[in-house]
Amino acid sequence: MFFLACAAPEEKVEVVSPHIEVGQPTLDFGAVLPGASATRELTIYNTGKDPLSLGIPFLVGGSGAFQVGPLPATALASGGETSLSITFSPTTWGASDALLVLLSNDPEQPSLEVSLVAQPQFSDLAFDPPSLDFGVTLLDCEVTGTMLLKNVGADALEVTDLELQGDDAFEIYRESRVDEPLPWVIGGGDSRIVRLRYPTGPAGGAAATLAALDGSRELATARVIGQRLESNHIEETWPIDGGKVDIAIPVQDAGASTDVEVLRDGFPDFLDALDALKVDWQMAVIQEAGGCAYGADPYFTSAMSRNEQLRILDQQLDGTSYVHGLNVAKALVSSENLGPGGCNEYFIRSDARIAIVGYTYIGNNHPDEGWQNAIQPVLAVKDQISDIKFHGIIEDLRNGCGWGSHSFWSDAVDLTGGVWYSICEDVPASMLKLAPNLAEPPSKFVLSHVPVDGSIVVRMNGATTAAWSWDADDNMVVLDSAPTSSGEVEISYDILNACE
Repeated sequence: MFFLACAAPEEKVEVVSPHIEVGQPTLDFGAVLPGASATRELTIYNTGKDPLSLGIPFLVGGSGAFQVGPLPATALASGGETSLSITFSPTTWGASDALLVLLSNDPEQPSLEVSLVAQPQFSDLAFDPPSLDFGVTLLDCEVTGTMLLKNVGADALEVTDLELQGDDAFEIYRESRVDEPLPWVIGGGDSRIVRLRYPTGPAGGAAATLAALDGSRELATARVIGQRLESNHIEETWPIDGGKVDIAIPVQDAGASTDVEVLRDGFPDFLDALDALKVDWQMAVIQEAGGCAYGADPYFTSAMSRNEQLRILDQQLDGTSYVHGLNVAKALVSSENLGPGGCNEYFIRSDARIAIVGYTYIGNNHPDEGWQNAIQPVLAVKDQISDIKFHGIIEDLRNGCGWGSHSFWSDAVDLTGGVWYSICEDVPASMLKLAPNLAEPPSKFVLSHVPVDGSIVVRMNGATTAAWSWDADDNMVVLDSAPTSSGEVEISYDILNACE
């Protein structure tokens, strides 16, 4: 009798969860000279059965020499794939390496690391400056410029040739009685002058790479750019919009006598009004004594969806404060809050105006250190006081609305030229009336070039206007008053010394 022993069939394990894999665990960029770049593609796969969600990839190390492109897709179906571009653009000599970290919902490896490696490329030669910009010239203008080719090492180096790679708009030349002909032997610490010319030619931009060679080997490179215009007459246009403004809304005594629900009810129409005025805004409702918005999000912006804006608003309205509103405004701009890592580090933009909108039923009759001292740090944030305004939907003590004997907030409003409305009236309607006061179309326009005196022509929506002045120190046109309608401002002028 024979017994045949059979092994049980091997059970196949099926990957059910999302699973991330990459085409290469290491990306090698080879040897790349400073000023040049190399790009590699990394393929990302989902080999699991469930959808794979990808987070924003980030780099560890690399000293800023690696740049990661955007993800073409942030969700991959089972069996799906996408490619990510990584570029290595060194600015110094030597080897570089970094780690690319990929985030996903793969439960086994929520973060996957890919090594980025670039080989050493050494040279003691360097151009100074590392790039040469000829600026804007006219068709019939010829412009020249110089660079130094320096040997920053100790040993002598030979340069057999200089070469321009890219647009043929530029020329290398030498002054025969001054410049030594190639090849050059440049001793340690020594240098040579490299002369470049941007001769007459067609209109448009031009770019090239200047390379110092030893035979076929590149020792140093530099970027060369320029632009030609058909005429020295130029026209520049700017859209007329509501400008940029950062809006902080300190809410005093929230949850007590000040009704935040009616404020919340008015927000959708208020935000619609700001958008209709084409205002680029950032906003925070602040109820905390420390000057920070309540919750994880420090502010919301005009670039967000309405749902996201209102979500953050509701989060910020959950806070409570019984602190004087002017002291909240003071804390908002403290060095701790505006400095690195502070809650308002990115809230106050350098090119935006500031609007502080108080919302309270309580008369502000006991600010710390006096109301002028409370608002002084706010006024100091901007070079021009006109870029800061206090507004309010506040108590109207003169008409029996609110509590207290005096409103210092209304004093701050009057000082800065803002507006205020009674909190005892229709708050959503007051918010709609407030919106146009937060919009301020630009009235100053910095020109790209220095104009010929008397050549400037200013048009608003196609109509020539004389209501402007010229600020030569800042090279800008200043309108007598900000535009009151949408459209565009067009400024035409002749460029001064376009061939220089």
